[in-house]
Amino acid sequence: MLLNTRNLLSSRSCIEIAKRFGNAKERMAKGLHPNPNAQGPLTDLPDWSYVDGRGFGNPSLGQKRRYLRDVELAKTVVKNVKMFKTAKQLVSDKKLPEKT
Repeated sequence: MLLNTRNLLSSRSCIEIAKRFGNAKERMAKGLHPNPNAQGPLTDLPDWSYVDGRGFGNPSLGQKRRYLRDVELAKTVVKNVKMFKTAKQLVSDKKLPEKT
């Protein structure tokens, strides 16, 4: 059975997609991601786990990608916090007069 691309991309389905993602501005105003599928339990939680409680199954490629992205972000945050603390310490040690 062949897929009929005309039905897949019909004007009705395009309108339905636009309605689903049309509230991006409202979601961003609430502090949420504009794409409702970008975050949430279906995206963030593992796909399956063992019945006997041994842990979770292998992560998907998307989960691996997000994990590596989050690790890099955490490293950047830690590095910037260390730089900020060092700069703050240097300024307090020198006790530079403030310019007025």
